[in-house]
Amino acid sequence: MYEGKNPKALLSISLITEAFIREMHHKKYEEINVKDLCKEADVSRQTFYNIFRTKEDVLRKCIDNIFDMILNQRADTVDAIESIHIFVKTFYENRDFMDLLIRNHLEKILTEEFVFAISGLSKSMENSQREHLDYQLAFYAGGLTQILIHWMKDEERVSSDELIHILAHSIQLPYF
Repeated sequence: MYEGKNPKALLSISLITEAFIREMHHKKYEEINVKDLCKEADVSRQTFYNIFRTKEDVLRKCIDNIFDMILNQRADTVDAIESIHIFVKTFYENRDFMDLLIRNHLEKILTEEFVFAISGLSKSMENSQREHLDYQLAFYAGGLTQILIHWMKDEERVSSDELIHILAHSIQLPYF
């Protein structure tokens, strides 16, 4: 997937990801193909393949965009409760997309992308704290994403503040 800063490529990425989400509103994930996606985004197939390898890469980019929002907000805090609050709030603000993921049974990719997104946090840790970090990240990402997915599916869901309280209690953090 493209990682550069070229404005035209970044515009194409935006057009393709937006088209992908529009397509998901009308089609199941399995029914979306690159040809239709390029037509919807008004980009050539060559442009698509210069940026992405597959439609799954587009899906992962859409998810990464949400995790980037979370991590950018979280950069200002190390407080666990505030981090949970940011995650819950951002997840809820993007509930339309999250509902599309859930409806298409793509929760596993959501969890994988979360593990990848938070793995960058380990760079600021001392070596002694990094031991078995992959297991800790998988536990954290899996647990948090599954709770949020359950919350999104629940027609009688608790408020976001109640969910934050539940999460804080679950990991035995003091709730303020």
